[in-house]
Amino acid sequence: MALAPRFEAYGFTEADADLVNSFRFAARRAGWRPERVEQAFEWFKSEASRMATMSAEQRIQSFSEFADAKGWQLPELEAAIGWFDSTAVVLDRGGRPELPPIPTPQEDAARSAEIMQAMRGDPAAYWKNPDLQDELYEINARASGGEPGGDAATVLPGGATNRRGEIEALMRDDPGRYWGSPEIQAEYRGVVGGTPPAAAAESNSGPGSPGAEQP
Repeated sequence: MALAPRFEAYGFTEADADLVNSFRFAARRAGWRPERVEQAFEWFKSEASRMATMSAEQRIQSFSEFADAKGWQLPELEAAIGWFDSTAVVLDRGGRPELPPIPTPQEDAARSAEIMQAMRGDPAAYWKNPDLQDELYEINARASGGEPGGDAATVLPGGATNRRGEIEALMRDDPGRYWGSPEIQAEYRGVVGGTPPAAAAESNSGPGSPGAEQP
């Protein structure tokens, strides 16, 4: 599965994609709030330099102390430690951690449309929800030809990476301007690596269709 570039800030690389996505999947099934997941990644970043020399018991102790300081409830902590334990067993046996099922193109199209509608209706809520942003990134990654090994914008010439950041800042700070400009929306589609499934599915419905407004 794709790993959104923002996870580099936590010290993760593409080699960690399965672990990151497995943990996120387990957290969603447990009903965690997005900030809890981000806090777990903050713990990893804080201990990354010592991780290789820590025993399993030391890692659990460190995480437990961190979670307690953040106000985690006991069920949340137990769920996280349960994931640590079960995943360690799987990896020791040479297996792969449990990952969410890959959606069909039709499911991606429907979900992309839902996220775009949410972004239009309440852009501030979208930009406060990293889980939702990651989901849209993954949908775009699949739509652009599979699971790219990083941000699709980084392989484009002409400073596309910077341009993606500029457009996303516009989406966040001035959503009315973004949604009112089909040209900027089309540019964003190119920067992220292809037309999202929802836009492609609706491309035959005319210039006034919702698909014409998809980023």
